[in-house]
Amino acid sequence: MSVEQLRKYRYAAAAVLNDEGMNLFPGLFPDNLVPIRVETMISRATELDGLEGEHQVHIINFWSLTPQTQNKLVDALAGKFDVDPEEIRKDAEENGIPLRHSLVSHIAMDPRFFL
Repeated sequence: MSVEQLRKYRYAAAAVLNDEGMNLFPGLFPDNLVPIRVETMISRATELDGLEGEHQVHIINFWSLTPQTQNKLVDALAGKFDVDPEEIRKDAEENGIPLRHSLVSHIAMDPRFFL
């Protein structure tokens, strides 16, 4: 993973998926880079619906995804959790989508963000 890849997609910060993450989202995220909100570069603990206990998460920067990737992500999550896609989209637009840190190999950021 290089800074050039981040700049290619215009991401300030991204999570790089590990093998488990790549298997969960096959081919969904180009170069296995998931844009995340900068304020969640350091994961935070939260409870997730359908999973027991607290999980460390980063928040996907939904607005940094292309419309096609947004649609694919919404459809994938709606199918996985048997939820109306519009409900997923609304929640993604209002709150973002949590990405479990256990699906991430590392976090990358564009150093120009600090300039």
